[in-house]
Amino acid sequence: APGSYAGRNSALASAEEIYNVRVLGARDNGKTNDTPAIRSVIKSAPDGAIIYFPPGNYRCHGLTVTDRERLTFQGAGPGSVIEAPDAARNPTILNLDQCRDIVLRDLTFDTHATNITALAVSNSETVRIRNCKFTAAAPQQSAGVHLRNTTNLWFAKNLVEQRHVEHQQLKRARFSDNIFSGPTRFGIVMLAAAGSSCELLTIEDNIFDGMTTAAIGIW
Repeated sequence: APGSYAGRNSALASAEEIYNVRVLGARDNGKTNDTPAIRSVIKSAPDGAIIYFPPGNYRCHGLTVTDRERLTFQGAGPGSVIEAPDAARNPTILNLDQCRDIVLRDLTFDTHATNITALAVSNSETVRIRNCKFTAAAPQQSAGVHLRNTTNLWFAKNLVEQRHVEHQQLKRARFSDNIFSGPTRFGIVMLAAAGSSCELLTIEDNIFDGMTTAAIGIW
């Protein structure tokens, strides 16, 4: 419901409305399917809101956010874990499409041993992904993060374990101060697809450890 704040004394308290997914129905116990509750929170939160994930394990997948702007997905650090169910039917945990001014920070995305994508961003503008962790129980062939046709992208100070970041058709994109840890085939790879291209792509001050093919692959 509107007005379900984290609290005026919270470090997150600001002019934006804060929607606490635990207060609004998510169980965060690592067992319950929290997809319906979190989907409802995202739907009810107005543009400009903060969707806050307190420390806990939120099992969900197939979260799609379309044509939204000025949303912040905020965790409380490594303890705020959004994880895939063992038998996930949807290929993505969180999918952003046709969005503007989106922030993701201080969250962990854990795909376990599934071959699904933790985060997909497409057809969007001005997206900041910062201080997040993307991890898996074992190396997988699919990308942990998939980025497509997006302008003004910041991917900074994230940890990517046993997965890779795949992208195509980015414009003004910056990857900085991230750690890519294997074993995995790539760290960052530009998808070899017809018509794919990038403009003003910056990759700086990252650490690549354990890539079996190449740290950065561009076709």
